Amino acid sequence: MADKVLEKQGGLTTDIRNEAGLVSRNQPVLGEATDYTFRCDQDMDLTSLKPSPVYIDPACSVGAKVVLLRKTAIDPSLFPARVCGTSFMQVVWQLQDDPACGGLSNEVTQLITVEPAPPAFSSFPADVNITTQDTLDPNVLGVAEGESPCDQEFDIHSTDAEPVAVEGECGRWVVERTWTIIPFFKPSVCSGTYAASSTRVQRIYIEDVTAPVFVETPEADQFVPFLADYGPAATGVPRVEDAAHPDMAVLNLVSYPISLEYADVDFAFRTAAAETCVEGLATVTRRWTTRDSCGNGGTWTQLVRGQHPRVTNPPGGDAGNVTGFQVFSV
Repeated sequence: MADKVLEKQGGLTTDIRNEAGLVSRNQPVLGEATDYTFRCDQDMDLTSLKPSPVYIDPACSVGAKVVLLRKTAIDPSLFPARVCGTSFMQVVWQLQDDPACGGLSNEVTQLITVEPAPPAFSSFPADVNITTQDTLDPNVLGVAEGESPCDQEFDIHSTDAEPVAVEGECGRWVVERTWTIIPFFKPSVCSGTYAASSTRVQRIYIEDVTAPVFVETPEADQFVPFLADYGPAATGVPRVEDAAHPDMAVLNLVSYPISLEYADVDFAFRTAAAETCVEGLATVTRRWTTRDSCGNGGTWTQLVRGQHPRVTNPPGGDAGNVTGFQVFSV
């Protein structure tokens, strides 16, 4: 019977048969595999990633092939620095030479990492022009929508920057609303970092068209004593405020300063006894005007009546005897 001799050649075990043997076979050797990282929305063809043979015995090279032995999922928690949503897989390869030889190479492992693809905006609200009478509600001005290539949950939210005055335009501001879309994971699932988020900016231009309003006013039709002071110190001063939408008021979008002025625009003197008793000796029409710095304004009118000196009852009551009294306009 022929002898069998085992030798070491270049670190490989070589099985050499003597002259009586039919085959001289060396064990095939498979080279190292390169680890690969994919995104979940990319095609992953493992067969294109297989390692290359280092050595095949020429006598056994026909029909030789690199075979994927097994794939095993790896617990992501073993990679604490991972991006949330990343999965890991270990692939094992082996080189098999000609079936007639039956030689098997060493097993080579390879790490495949599949990272999540960030979500993206599928629709986005346009820039808008509104006034201080309008709302800033995103449901009215437009809401961004998104999609995830790998059906990963995501969150969309917005934040508003402080209003900035538009240069050269009185009572006009711009608010930049930044929309952010980001993957969403429950803390119990992953507490690591997230895949890259995306942001876009919607610009909201706001024009002040709101006039200040009279929120508190003194008595609109009142009597003052005869020959007494009938100025605002005696008859009262109204209080004015800007009447912008509450959303705008929170942002303080008011064209300050707001002014308040008055003018006595009409004087009516009466001499007839019947008139002076009820309507007063003289009636002053006082017009109050309020404006903001951009010219939005409004008015309120007040009547101030000079009471007849003999009238002691409130207007509308018994005026008593007032005959023989005259008022002369100077």
